[in-house]
Amino acid sequence: MMLSATRIGTSLTAALLLAALLTMAVSKMVLTTGSLAFVSDRDGDAEIYLVDMDTGFLYQLTHNLHADFRPAFSPNGQWIAFENDENGNWNIFVMRPNGRQIRRITDSPAPDTHPAWSPDSRRIAFTSTRGGYGDVYVMGVDGSHIRSLTNDASWDYDPDWSIHDEVMFGSERDGSCDVYVFSLWDDRLRQLTDATACEGEAVWSPDGTRVAFTAATLAGSDIYVADADGSHAHNLTLDSAHDFQPAWSPDGKRLAFASNRRGNWEIYVMSADGNNARRVTHHPASDVLPVWWP
Repeated sequence: MMLSATRIGTSLTAALLLAALLTMAVSKMVLTTGSLAFVSDRDGDAEIYLVDMDTGFLYQLTHNLHADFRPAFSPNGQWIAFENDENGNWNIFVMRPNGRQIRRITDSPAPDTHPAWSPDSRRIAFTSTRGGYGDVYVMGVDGSHIRSLTNDASWDYDPDWSIHDEVMFGSERDGSCDVYVFSLWDDRLRQLTDATACEGEAVWSPDGTRVAFTAATLAGSDIYVADADGSHAHNLTLDSAHDFQPAWSPDGKRLAFASNRRGNWEIYVMSADGNNARRVTHHPASDVLPVWWP
């Protein structure tokens, strides 16, 4: 009996030590500009992971039976917002970068998705059908003071917030998928893209001078970069695969993205001019939706 108790105590101590080491490891990993969060179904359902591209260290942040999607780091690096389909409906949650202190901040019968942080980390833009249509909304980080930015009978989705207090989003209001920008300081709306391809998943560069977005056709999808006013758009990927979900590095010199160019969905990183693409994840499961630690 004494021996069994000793073994149990030793095993418990070892487990606690391992948990502490993992927590220390992920905290150390998160505090580097080479860290990416992404979504993978490698454990059977969609979960959020962190990978350090310098060391290859991989850490699973979420562990549940519900799908966790679209991680978004707060600019101050203190929180990750994400969407989760708990109870069969999508809502917005936040958690610490080590996967702890998870809490739900929306509780609507309509799906709330696509979280995007304000530059001061005090507000979150998101997509919701709570008004009857797919529109872009803004709320406080605790889910309070919700207000709509768009009110259109079409579908507005996937917002991204610039350092100049402009919210960019995809929309089908002109009959095709294009990118629009809403200026919070004067409530003006302008159209950023207008092409035959379906354009969306647009993200601002850290300095707000450029945008990256996905342009999709029946033949495939590619990643483009343009000036902040939509001019000088050029294709960075130029291949027959599906390349999508661009995400800027904190210094604006690289873009992470998801691609099936080798037959399986993996995370890649390339220079902001489209050169030097390299594969970051290597797993038979699907790895998508990359986002950099700020």
